[in-house]
Amino acid sequence: MLLLKFFKFVIPIAIALTATTTSAFHLIVSKHRLPKYSLRSRENYSLYPSSIKLVHRMSSKKENDTRLSRKKLFSPSAERNKAPIWDVISKILPSVAQNTGRGGEASFVDEKAEQQLRVLEIAAGCGVHTNHFMTEITNAQGDEQKAVPMNVKWFPTDPEESSRESINQWIQENPNEKVQEYTEPSRSLTLGEDGVMEGNSFGDDLFQLMVCINMIHISPWTSTVGLMRFANEKLIVGGALYCYGPYKVGGTAVESNLNFDQSLKSRDPSWGLRNLEEVVKLAEENGLRLERKIEMPANNLSLIFQKL
Repeated sequence: MLLLKFFKFVIPIAIALTATTTSAFHLIVSKHRLPKYSLRSRENYSLYPSSIKLVHRMSSKKENDTRLSRKKLFSPSAERNKAPIWDVISKILPSVAQNTGRGGEASFVDEKAEQQLRVLEIAAGCGVHTNHFMTEITNAQGDEQKAVPMNVKWFPTDPEESSRESINQWIQENPNEKVQEYTEPSRSLTLGEDGVMEGNSFGDDLFQLMVCINMIHISPWTSTVGLMRFANEKLIVGGALYCYGPYKVGGTAVESNLNFDQSLKSRDPSWGLRNLEEVVKLAEENGLRLERKIEMPANNLSLIFQKL
């Protein structure tokens, strides 16, 4: 009898406490507003044990994506100048094709290797230029208004492994399969006074065009010597060497370029803006003639040398 009275007294109290606790829990959830996705699916909410594997998988995927993105480098200056540089290169390609009899086939997929217009890019950097130029070339397929040779094979090089990995990543992520097909994997190439100092010398391969953007002032003078010698060896007669960057003319330049020159030399005494006259003389000593000098944005120059 006594036990029955006890249960009659305790059970109502327990029920009341349970109801109060449940209401309080719902009040807390309502007040703090869990994210919408966690309300729709328990598997997305980390308090539930069943979500542990899912969260782990999501974290692993994010880490893998981060590792891939770390290979892809970016250059604000390359983003700014890629379009004006392409405007010049897009006009060089038809001229080189005509001079050398290469790359002018109607079909971009011509399998005759001897008809390909082969382009060697020196010090390609992170890959912004390579990706942009090849995208423009492949997009020109079938467009009669764009007088760009279709059958182009692009060979990017750089001495830095991180840059080569970035170039490859840019190309792999390009949605145009033609870009991937007609861009070679980046190769290691370092130029010195005698030409190729380290890396791939490309054996007996010859090229119709060599492209060198922003290298001459951010490298020792011996690299420029090597560039001209290498161009003499690897360009076919009628081919071209395209160089872009800031230069001194008559030993001077605009104030911003002079300040840039001092900044470069403070980082490395062997760097700095070169005198245009010395670069042209060096080119002539290696069988190259300056065909055109084009003023570019931000006080840069485009130089087009032809192999004699």
